[in-house]
Amino acid sequence: MMMQYGPDRRQRLMRFAECFDRGAYEEAEEWIRPLFDSAGADGEALFALAQVVFRQGRRDEAVALMERLLALDPVQAVYHNDYGVMLGTLERWPDAEAAHRVALVLDGANVDARFNLALALFRQQRDGEALTVLDELQRLAPSFAEQYVLRGELLQSKKQHADAVAAFSRAVELGLERADVLVNLGLALSDAGNKNEALALLVTVDGLAGDDATASFSLGNLLRDQGKLDEAIRCYRKAVALRPDFAEAHNNLGLVLQAQGDTVGAEVAFACALSAAPDMGAAHNNMGNARIKQGQMDLALACFRKAIELSPDSAEAWNNLGETYYCLLCLDEAEAAFLQALSIRSDCHEARLNLGILLLLKGDFERGWDYYETRWEMPRRRENRPRFVQPEWTGEPLDGKALLIYVEQGMGDNLQFVRFLPELRHLYPNARLYYWGLRPLMRLFDDLATRYGIELLPETVAGGVPPIDYHIALLSIPRCLGTTLETLPAAVPYLAPPNDLQAKWCDRMRALSGFRVGLVWAGGDVYQFDVFRTLSLCSLMPLFDIEGISWVSLQKGPAAGQIEVEGVKGRLADWMDEVDDFADTAAIVSQLDLVISVDTSVAHLAGAMGKPVWLLNRFNTDWRWMLDRADSPWYPTMRIFRQASFGDWGSVVASVVDALRQCCVAHRGNTTA
Repeated sequence: MMMQYGPDRRQRLMRFAECFDRGAYEEAEEWIRPLFDSAGADGEALFALAQVVFRQGRRDEAVALMERLLALDPVQAVYHNDYGVMLGTLERWPDAEAAHRVALVLDGANVDARFNLALALFRQQRDGEALTVLDELQRLAPSFAEQYVLRGELLQSKKQHADAVAAFSRAVELGLERADVLVNLGLALSDAGNKNEALALLVTVDGLAGDDATASFSLGNLLRDQGKLDEAIRCYRKAVALRPDFAEAHNNLGLVLQAQGDTVGAEVAFACALSAAPDMGAAHNNMGNARIKQGQMDLALACFRKAIELSPDSAEAWNNLGETYYCLLCLDEAEAAFLQALSIRSDCHEARLNLGILLLLKGDFERGWDYYETRWEMPRRRENRPRFVQPEWTGEPLDGKALLIYVEQGMGDNLQFVRFLPELRHLYPNARLYYWGLRPLMRLFDDLATRYGIELLPETVAGGVPPIDYHIALLSIPRCLGTTLETLPAAVPYLAPPNDLQAKWCDRMRALSGFRVGLVWAGGDVYQFDVFRTLSLCSLMPLFDIEGISWVSLQKGPAAGQIEVEGVKGRLADWMDEVDDFADTAAIVSQLDLVISVDTSVAHLAGAMGKPVWLLNRFNTDWRWMLDRADSPWYPTMRIFRQASFGDWGSVVASVVDALRQCCVAHRGNTTA
């Protein structure tokens, strides 16, 4: 029996359609509701109501209405197709797939149903089946543009970037010049290696679609990948201005700000990301990194734990949790976290390297050196590593062979590990040894090289390196030699400045009376933990109150400007502007009674020269200074003053003041004796 309606039925449907077309969905619902009988018999009204309810975001209600409609009229393909679309928005993809398959049984020529079936399969990661459906769709309706967008997304996800470019390009040719399609084309071009074309396209899209946050976000990502950080920041800021709840854009803005050293700005950006998406594990992870930069370790731990709670399979979060535990010297917890990261992703190189550093810190050199080789898997190291056709040396006999040892990492590493060159010479007296090093170290290393028959090669070698049989990085030598804590070559001095420089600085420093102490309070800011190892000169003011000391600055870089601070100027002799390389620095150190330094290259230099050196060491110590030791197995003349807790420089300075007073008393006694 057909339901009977009054004469206004047609008028209501017309008014409904008018309101629906202009997006006035609430008003449209008011017009259609009176035609809907809960006892239900009118499919047209039921379908209309389901559509308008769906448009208002009441998806579950819309699905329920469609199910009632299909029970009433199960043979309309369009109903099954729309039902599948609604199920897809609820991510009920298996149910959506079933609905679209029914639609195609009822109407095999239904292009929308075939496209939506491919989409449902793609969302279930059944890419092969999805491509088969898309191939059939292309055969039936080659001018249906939307299919090429889906094909491009599928191919892009499979890293078939060139094919993805072709698919997105075809969609554009068929008239789909929407911002999202052009953005996808730009990203595919970038991944296919056409960086300039991709950048030009995304710049155009960002300009034409001035209110499209996704376009600005995607352009920002491409600029960030190309190292154009200021431009990337502009794009991300535009994206979040257009869409304040765009969590991914806030997150990536934070990453770029952090890369530029703006830790506070990064923290604000990550907070905005978490405000928009509290369950965004990546943002919690990145917030943890920002907390570490500020020395807020307990807060960092909480961030990483939350990131792991949200994404238990995030190897990155587990690695970062381990790094934080390492900074707090909770080494068992750190090791467990690194191992968990590796169990999730065996190629998590950061965790493998961190595990190696932890083992070296504990003195387990036998296992530590092996893990430490993972440093070459780090992107910057891998990109900058020299390439040779000859094999890497792994401990083969070198008699009559030529070995090239090349420099790596920082100045301090080279000052520390150059001790292994005499070891190689003792083992292989007939080998030809070449050391390919850094210019600032060459004059200093010349004496050692001459004594042990090692040829020094400058950074830029005219005509390339000489013929060799093997090559090896300097810091890989102890692994090849099987060096343990017990067999570590620790005899000093193994470095000395040229005699003429010693004579020069002996004369220059003759006027300095009393106990001569060199001072370094800051490291180079390129080191990731520099903020933790560096002091301000003002924090060392109690040292300057000790009588009988002539202070000499050994500080280079921006921190040297702190000497101009009131209360310090005039109390610290400073010749570092005249220093050209480490040979000059070594000559100055040779005229000192003591060097006091944070963990930087000068500490290694003084130790290698056999000079008394006091190391002001941060709590999250570098592996080479070991644990709970006041001495160093690397440098017999070193004394280590360690922070008692994270960031506690006050106790370190107080201990140094007490020890220095005792030294001055002893020095005066020796002088008068």
